[in-house]
Formats: sequence, structure tokens, C-alpha cells
Amino acid sequence: MLELTEEDALQRLRAQDPAALSWLIGRYNRYVASIVCAVLGARCRPQDAEELTADVFYSVFRRAEAISPGKLQAYLGAAARNRAKDFLRKQAPIEADLDTVTLPDGTDLSKTIPHVTLSQGATLVQPDISKPIKFVADVATPFTVQAEDGKTTRTYYVTVKLDSSVKASGAELIPSSIQLTDANILRALDILSTNVTVDDKGVTKIELKVNAGVDTTALYFKADTSYKATCTPAVDGKTKLNLTNWTKFTVTSEDKTNTNVYQIKVTPKKQAEITSFKLTINGQTYTGAIDNKANTIKITGVDDSNLTSTSFAPDITLGEGTLICSPASGVAQDFSSAVQYIVNGDPDTMLARTYTVTVLNKSGKLISKSSNGGTTEPVLTGAKITSFKIYDTAGEIDHNAGTITIKLPNGTNVTKVVPQITTTSGCTVYPANNQVVNLTRPMEYTVTLGKETKVYTVKVVYVRSLSQQLWDEVADNNTVNGGHQVSKDPHPLGGRP
Repeated sequence: MLELTEEDALQRLRAQDPAALSWLIGRYNRYVASIVCAVLGARCRPQDAEELTADVFYSVFRRAEAISPGKLQAYLGAAARNRAKDFLRKQAPIEADLDTVTLPDGTDLSKTIPHVTLSQGATLVQPDISKPIKFVADVATPFTVQAEDGKTTRTYYVTVKLDSSVKASGAELIPSSIQLTDANILRALDILSTNVTVDDKGVTKIELKVNAGVDTTALYFKADTSYKATCTPAVDGKTKLNLTNWTKFTVTSEDKTNTNVYQIKVTPKKQAEITSFKLTINGQTYTGAIDNKANTIKITGVDDSNLTSTSFAPDITLGEGTLICSPASGVAQDFSSAVQYIVNGDPDTMLARTYTVTVLNKSGKLISKSSNGGTTEPVLTGAKITSFKIYDTAGEIDHNAGTITIKLPNGTNVTKVVPQITTTSGCTVYPANNQVVNLTRPMEYTVTLGKETKVYTVKVVYVRSLSQQLWDEVADNNTVNGGHQVSKDPHPLGGRP
């Protein structure tokens, strides 16, 4: 860019040198534009600021002879202010409607929700009033409305003023601000959904959905209301309320001119349930005791002295809205250990539930099958792996130590193996049964049954195969075959690929 002093630039401008004008714009464009935008304030649109800034430079170029030496920047600033003020005087009667709203002194303007009524077919282009907006006292905020034709627009400039003599007239409770706390355990609750409706009497009804199991008879309720409005009962989060049924809340404005009534209730999400669980064992039907708080089903007093099997198919009845039960009704399960049943319905309206089912004998222990002599076979219970095989080789399981040791022939490739795993009934295991794993290093397997978990460390131990052991024996005996000494095979057989 051309390098000039201010004195050189002024002389060239007087001579109508275009290069001097380019220098002037490059050096002072941001300075002039900032003054224009400051004067226009909330009404500053980019296209207007750009046009006015260009007008300022053009006027300087045309009237450079009137500028005194050393006064170029000052002249630019004054010209920018005058051009912006002229623009406002000409535009206000044509494009803008000015409005002033007076609010009580102390009103928080940082999160304000204006209520705007538009003519039929019109839409509000800006600002977005679907969420709170920020006003600044004594500063105009533009509201641009577009007509039904989709082309014509009109801008209204709203200025908020604060006055200590004005009392607030708002009487609203803000649904989005509601907070709930369980008064029994002092824990904040998740509000899953908020449904707001207005009945034909003008009463606003707010239904709050929370998770299943919430005690709606003992809740702390907190919400924001209009500035300086009062509410009965209080919504400060300090009063314990029973919101099981519709409860009336009355909000009154500070100036007593407005009152709004709200009906609020809290509804827990429904939870899937089993209403009946029956087992027929040796011709006798037993009905389970269902505890929906502990999520357990218990069958007691079963005579297992002559059982040949502990697998039975239950008859299960599901509660209203419960659609799925896994395992299903009528499918036999081994009840020598606890079995988990998972029930669910529509996930949008219902919470899943997991029951732990136990079947106990007359001694209060889990049932077990008996041999002909009546001797009870030992039964594993809880979260346990009962079998772990690789290449049809079963691992040695130490439940106390939480280890599984698999002995494989030396050289066996275990980088990609597929273990076959069995567990006590109702368990899940990770990594899963038949999942490809690499057992070149010890690996942990986690078994889960309800809230119980157990971790096993699986390790492969290499041993010499039978053929390798025969080679060793031959070598130790120093046997001679065909005149040649037979020695220990230096290359162990691979056993398996």
C-alpha cells in the first residue's frame, strides 16, 4: 500500500488523487465504521454501516480543501457521527416504530421472555423469543416482523426503562424452571417430561413425569415466578408437599392486579411387573411371593427329597402394559440357583424391571435334585462359571481363588480361540460365550447375576503332549534304533494349529 504522511495525503486528496483516497480508506475504514455503528446502536445493520462509511470517505475526497492540516482524523470522526445521525432522522419515521416498556426497578433483564402479539399471518423474524432474551436498560432492542406475503418487513425498537415507583404486574409460574427433590433422601429428581395444558376455565395444568419408585407424597418443589410475585403454597423448595394428585398453586402479582391458578401433580413412570409366578413340582403347584420393592419372587416349602430334576417351566402372568418377559413363561429354567427374569413394556412410558427368583426347600435352601439314595448333589449358586473349554479341553476352576487354568499341549496356538462357557442359571458373562479371544496372556472374565459379580482370571499353561513325553522317555532310556542313537526331539510337536 502507498506510504504517505497525513500532510502528503491531504495535499493529494485536494488534487483529487484516487491513490490518496485508497490510502485514506485503508488506514481509517475501521475507525469510521466503529463510530457509525456506535451512533446507530441497536439499529446498526451491516449494509447500512457499510454505505454510511463509504459516504464519509467520498465527502472527504470531495471537500478535502476544507480540512485543516493535522485535523484529518478529527474531521473523519465528525463526518461519521453527522452522517449516522442524519440517517437515523430520515429512517425513524419510515422504517421503525419506537416503543418503551417500563418495569420495576431491580427487574432482572438478562433472562426475559417477552409476550408478543402479531397481526394475522405475520411472523417474528428476530429475536428468537422461544427462549429468554437479554434486554439492556435504556438501550433499544429491534423486533423485526415479516408480513404474510413473506417479503414486507417492519422493525420495532423496544426500549426497557426501570422505575422504582412501578410495581410488577406479572403473575406467572415458569414450568421450565421447576425443580423436584425427594424429601425422604434429599436427592434431586430427574424430571422426564413436563406436560402443560390450559383447561376451559383458564387454569394451567402441569403434569411432571418422574422415574418409577419416587415417593410423590414427600417432595420439595421449587420454581421461578414473575418478578416479585407471590405463590401459595410457597415454591421456594423448602416446603414438603404431597403432589400425588392435582395440587392448586395460586400466583399473585406484586401490584395485586393479576392472579393465575396452576394445577400441578407429579406422576411416576410406570414399571413393568409380574403379577403371578407359579411352578408345578411333582404334581404340586407353588405360588411365588412377589416383592415389587425388592424386585424378588420367592417360592418356599418345596419338597425336594425325591427330585430328579431342578428344571421347571413357570406359569407367569404379566401386569397391565407389560409386554415382554425374558425368559418367557412356559420355558423351563434350572432353579437350583437364583434365576433372573427381565420384564418390560413400551420404553417411552414404562420402566423395565429385573426380578430375582429363588425356589427354596423346606429347610430354606435352594432346591436340588437327589440321587436314588436320597443323597443331595452339591449345587453351585450365585455368579459362577461352571465350565470353561478350549479345543474340548476343560479348564480347572478354582472358585475361591477366582482362577481358571487350562492345560494345553506345548505349541498350541491360542491367539484366536473360541471358549465354550457355561455359568450358573441366570448369569451373564463378559467376554461372552463363543466370543473369539486371545489367550496368549491371562484374561479376566466377569460373571454377573443381578447385583452380584465375580471375576475369574483365565490362564493357559503349556504341557508336553503324550508324544513329546514318549520322546523324552525314549531319550532317557538311550534306546538305539537301527544302529543310531535316538535322542530327545529338539523340535516339540505343535499339537494343534
